Amino acid sequence: MNGLPSTLRRLAILSIALLATLASAATAVADPHHSGSPGAPSIGDPLFPGLGNGGYDVQHYTLNLRYPTAEPLQTIQGLAVIDARATQ
Repeated sequence: MNGLPSTLRRLAILSIALLATLASAATAVADPHHSGSPGAPSIGDPLFPGLGNGGYDVQHYTLNLRYPTAEPLQTIQGLAVIDARATQ
């Protein structure tokens, strides 16, 4: 199934967005007089120009991937755990 890697990618992006949103909300609660500003529209990667958001900083990520066989066209299983901090 070729859809799994893109599913993992979507899960990772969703996780980053959720963590960034939660971190932004925590900052707003901690300082209600501070108004946030949007981050850069992308991370500036020349190969993937629309990828990412400049409003958060990934502190650490762990990828746990499982390749059941040596077959190059196999489905992989995995988990992405991402720690991020909102910067904007």
